[in-house]
Amino acid sequence: MTPLHWASDRGFTDLVSTLVKYNANINAKDAEGQTPLHYACSCGHDEVIQVLLKSNADICAKDNEGNCTYDLYDGDFHTVFNDYLQGSTSQS
Repeated sequence: MTPLHWASDRGFTDLVSTLVKYNANINAKDAEGQTPLHYACSCGHDEVIQVLLKSNADICAKDNEGNCTYDLYDGDFHTVFNDYLQGSTSQS
């Protein structure tokens, strides 16, 4: 687990932003194949999710069990991921 995984798991948005600013590997995987975005999604840390997505975290990253990041999210997917989805669509 990297510091970015830890901060994402705890919901420390400011720390996540700082780590990303200083080039933390946003798509680093832990022993289970989970990225910081997996951690933020599984804990429901919406603000952290937004920071990671705006920093180009891989929304389609799969862990060792085949779970995508958003598979672990238990909230309103469309509300949290809306900005990301609109940005992806408008860039096509």
